[in-house]
Amino acid sequence: MKKGFFEHVMKHSYCQTGANSFVNGPSRRSLSKTRDWEPVVSFIISLDRLEQFDFIACNDFTSGLIEAFAQHHPDCKLNILNSQPLGYIKPDSLVWDEDSLTLDELSSAWDEVDGDSEFDMNTLQLPGLHTLFASLPQTFKQPDGDQRLDDLLPFLFLSAQLKHVSLEASHDVNTSRFDLLQSNWQNVIDTYESKPVAQLESITISNNRVEGDLFFKLAAAGDLSRLRSLDVSWNCVTPKLANIAGLFPNLERLFIHVIFKKGPNVTPTYNEELIDGILAFHPLKYLDVRGLRDAESLGRIIQHHGPSLKGLSLFPSRLRQYPRLTLLELHEMAICCPNLEELRLQVTRSGGIKRSVRFTKLSAIFAISKNYFWIWILTLGRIYHRELVTR
Repeated sequence: MKKGFFEHVMKHSYCQTGANSFVNGPSRRSLSKTRDWEPVVSFIISLDRLEQFDFIACNDFTSGLIEAFAQHHPDCKLNILNSQPLGYIKPDSLVWDEDSLTLDELSSAWDEVDGDSEFDMNTLQLPGLHTLFASLPQTFKQPDGDQRLDDLLPFLFLSAQLKHVSLEASHDVNTSRFDLLQSNWQNVIDTYESKPVAQLESITISNNRVEGDLFFKLAAAGDLSRLRSLDVSWNCVTPKLANIAGLFPNLERLFIHVIFKKGPNVTPTYNEELIDGILAFHPLKYLDVRGLRDAESLGRIIQHHGPSLKGLSLFPSRLRQYPRLTLLELHEMAICCPNLEELRLQVTRSGGIKRSVRFTKLSAIFAISKNYFWIWILTLGRIYHRELVTR
């Protein structure tokens, strides 16, 4: 479905499980980083015109590639889909007063953290940079627990054309070197002539617990007012997420994972606040919720977001834990979502003729789109069904 709701899911699956299953999967041990990029650089330079370049290699984006794009294809749309270790800077002669630390020395400090890193932070200034997968250094420090090197966030806004960012955590960081890098990054960014200008359209946070302060720091580092898509579906979302909804006035797509809790240490309002966090966002066009369990919570979400929704996706965190909806509740959902074009949900399908009758009724309820309508169904038998209902 071109430019549809599930296109994001397919693209995200390719980037996370398609490309990265090759570069980060079991075969990675048999691979080594390529040091000699001269043949590729020469080929790029020889091209008269290059409109788009997708970098999915098990490698850092090197200085040679930077020069090739900056000098010969400055307008090329560049998508870096293999996570790059933010923190490495190409050595040069710049010096600042604080502790007389040079960029060369700072680079050496990072090399001790990741001796194989060749990523050049000047990549973030390429005018054609469009998509970036990156990792933020993170370390465990008593008594504060995990700490990210959030000082790097302003670098994400150095390219005016950067639209899509996916962030994950990198834990292979020496604590002492972490402190050195953290105390000097402001001086580093001040050496760049171009100031933060990028207006991101989508952010994905993966492999890391989402906390509100990360988004506030992102908002302080650059412009999030045009963000249209936020994906935190790989994380356990806490009620703190409700505090950041106001940072995204133009958000259209939200991919979120909620985990309901039970036990003596869970506050009575915790689970309710999870739903309140989703309701805190202004009415969305596309909503993907993982982990939702009860029909009542879904009803609250539909009442708020339903009139504007064009796409709705529900996916259980566990096979048998999903909202059990009656045909009446499905009918009410259809009424509340008059603009819905794409839907993924779970239904219990019995055997025999009843199975067909139930799905026929479900199809009739939701066959309300102008042209076509996607329904994805997850049965209790672990079988996925994709149905196209025509008008």
